[in-house]
Amino acid sequence: MNLLLQEAKYHPPLQSSATAARDRQHIQARINAVGIEIVRYLIFLYLVLLMAYARRDTNIYWQNKSISDIFFYDEGFDEVNFLFVCLFIIWLLP
Repeated sequence: MNLLLQEAKYHPPLQSSATAARDRQHIQARINAVGIEIVRYLIFLYLVLLMAYARRDTNIYWQNKSISDIFFYDEGFDEVNFLFVCLFIIWLLP
């Protein structure tokens, strides 16, 4: 009977296992913080994309095309129409 009482006594955990548990808890807290930061970033990214693409005009293609036709040659964005840009700057000056 006395032997059963001796085995039933509380034994504190070893220092190494307590340190390992503390380190594991610290790593888990850092992982949770990174996870929360990723979720916040994704929500921010969703809101930015929603604002950027929700206000798109259906005629934006024609606006971009007319601006590119004014400032660039018909081949596309390869070369700038330098003469037109110079004339435009001169026109802006008083």
